[in-house]
Formats: sequence, C-alpha cells, structure tokens
Amino acid sequence: MFHKFEYFGSIADKTTRQKLANDIFEAIQKEEQIAIQLSDRATENFSTPINTILANDTMRALCQKDPILAEKVTQEILDFISQAKRSILTTENPHTKESQKLNTFSELTENQLLAPQEDKYPYLTQFVNYLGRKYQIDEINLDFYKEMFEKSLAPVEDETQIVEKQSFDSVKEHLVERWKALLFAKQTKHELAIIDEARKKFCEDLYKRIEELKKLQEALEPFNAILGRLWDMSKGNWQRVNFDLLKQFAELLKQDKALAELAEMLGRMRQAEIEFETETFTNTVLKPDWKIEHAQKEDLIGIHESDDLNNMLPSEAAFLSDSVLETIFYKKFVEKKLQAFEYESKLLTYKAAKFEDKRLKAKELNKGPFIICVDTSGSMHGTPELVAKTLCFAILKIAIQENRKCYLISFSTQIETLNLSDFKN
Repeated sequence: MFHKFEYFGSIADKTTRQKLANDIFEAIQKEEQIAIQLSDRATENFSTPINTILANDTMRALCQKDPILAEKVTQEILDFISQAKRSILTTENPHTKESQKLNTFSELTENQLLAPQEDKYPYLTQFVNYLGRKYQIDEINLDFYKEMFEKSLAPVEDETQIVEKQSFDSVKEHLVERWKALLFAKQTKHELAIIDEARKKFCEDLYKRIEELKKLQEALEPFNAILGRLWDMSKGNWQRVNFDLLKQFAELLKQDKALAELAEMLGRMRQAEIEFETETFTNTVLKPDWKIEHAQKEDLIGIHESDDLNNMLPSEAAFLSDSVLETIFYKKFVEKKLQAFEYESKLLTYKAAKFEDKRLKAKELNKGPFIICVDTSGSMHGTPELVAKTLCFAILKIAIQENRKCYLISFSTQIETLNLSDFKN
C-alpha cells in the first residue's frame, strides 16, 4: 500500500518503515488517539511529531469513515517524514566542527596527547580548554578530569596506589563518552528543531484542508462517496473557489423555503412516476397444535380398564387378600380389565402452514437523466442568476442521491452542454 516509502524512505530499514506506515494507517482511523511508540534509533526523533499530527480529532473522524482518504493522508504523513529527514541531512550542521574535534581527540594516543612542548601537555590542554568554552561545569566537570589525568601520570610511590590508580586511557575513554553524550544531545536538539519546524508547516496545510473537507461533507452530503477522491484536488484553487460557491448555494437552500420546497417536489415527482406490478409469493404461518401424551401424568381425566398396576384402584388390590378372589385378580390382569386411573398430558407444538399471497412491487425503471436549461444571458445577472445556480445545485444533489445523470444546457448567444455528474472532468 505504501511501497514508495517502504522501499525508498529516508529513515531506518525497510522492515521498520513498513511497520511505521501500517501503524500510522491504523492509528489514523481510530476514534480515540493511539500513541505510536518508536524506539528505533533512526526513527525515535519522529515519535512526538507523528503523535502530534495524529492528535487531530477531525482528521481521524473523517479517515475513520473513508479508508481511501485515510490511505492518502497516511501517504502525506510518510512523505513529510522523508522530507524532514532529507532536510536534516542537507541542512548545515552547526556541530560538525565539534564532532570532528571529538573524533580527533578519540583517535590520538597517549603519547601524542602528552608530546612534550614548551607548555606542559599542550595537545591535552588544548582539548580540555576547548571543552571549557563549549560546556558549563554542571554539564562536564573539567577540574575533575584534569585531576584524574594528573593522578594517572603521577609516579607510583606505593604499591597500594597501583590498584587505586586509573590509567590515562581509561580517564580519556570516560571523558570521550561524556563528550559524546553531550554532543549527541545537542545534535538531537538540532534535528528535533528541524523536524518540528517542518511539522508546523505540514500541519498548517494538512489541518486547513481537513477542515475544508469537513465543511464540504456538511454542505455536500450526497457527494460524500466521492470526497475522498477530491482530496488531492483540494490543494488547488478549484476546491477553494468553486466549493465555496457550492457551500453558499447549500446555505441558500436551507434559508429559502420556496427553493427548498421546489427541490423537494422534484424528488416527489420521481416517486409519483413509479409503477407497480403484482407479485405472487409463498407465505408461511405457524399454527398452534396440541399433542396429547398419555404416558405423562399431568392431568387426571377419569378411570379406565388397564393392566397398569402402578395406577390401579385400591379396590382392585383387595382381591389379592383372599385366596379364592386372587384368581379373579389374575384373570382381570391378563384381560387388561383392572380398574385404573387415567392420566394425560398436552404438549404445545407448531405446524407450518404455507399459502400463496400477493403484494405490489415497484417496477425496476431506468431512471433517466435530469436536463437543466439555464439562460445565461445578461438579463439573468444578479438575483435570477443566483436562484438558477442554487436550483441547479439542488437538482444535482437529487441526481446523485438517485444515481442519475444530470446535464446542464446553458444558452445565450450559443448553446453549451455540460455533464454535471461527471466529477472526473
């Protein structure tokens, strides 16, 4: 999606650039701002500027609704990063001489720094004095380093001093590291100043166009589907001049009741032209159905003859108390004529019943174009011209909503035809 930045970007490596591009694209479409964390040495200076750019709520709201716009704005942010990095590389670095001085000091050996001259250790003294002019004592304590250098060069009088004594090279290395840290901080501050200056100019232009696009969406609601494609055009005069006029027409439509009613009537006229046809379809209705289950014991409904010993009447069990009557009990049991309680249970189910039904269906009609004829002669100058343009704008909005073509025929000394719905041209 962002191959230009990924392959030819000015910062970091390809993998880091790819991740940065995707993170910005995702963050720009979030309702709430998500901070992008950049820990890579090559990109960390851009962390604050990028998050500052993404803090614009209006921009995120527009990009959340339009992924195409989000892609284009993301590409502009990536272009800003590359351009800011190129500015850093091409702008004269005020700390170049100090950097060269540091490299020279790092490369000089102990013998070179301590080469005897008229002054005691002139080269070492020269570098120490140079640092004294560049930094305050709270940034680098040169008295401490002078003392440490003198101790490292002093002769050893006692063996116990050998353990405590720092070598000249170790003191020098410590000083070099401190110097590097201070120089890096100054160079970082210099780079951040260049980036921030570029960010201010970029944000001024970006946020201005974002606000213009928001106003366009409010004024040109039916055209919102193509607003993302107008993003690049918004940099030119076409957007700034002509869309201001369209916004003015939209305001007139809101304020003038007669014009608004006429525009609304055009839409209703189209509805009145719709033809209907009868359509047959299959409808399904669920009807309740009670299913009786005798095995369930929910309701007692009477007494019947059965061989159900669990539900037989107590009087039947009395036959078993007498040896003579016992034979009668077995006979009734075999013939299933024992008197027993009868139960039943009703279960509610539904059956689907299908039947044919009819309804009216709107015919699919090819919607023809709107054709607007406007007199552009001198007699239309003033209010008539403004009313004509406002009505033309209102009809165009209806045409876009109904996905119809809209042509303008302007006539005066000659006739000119314009396809208003052809936004590309």
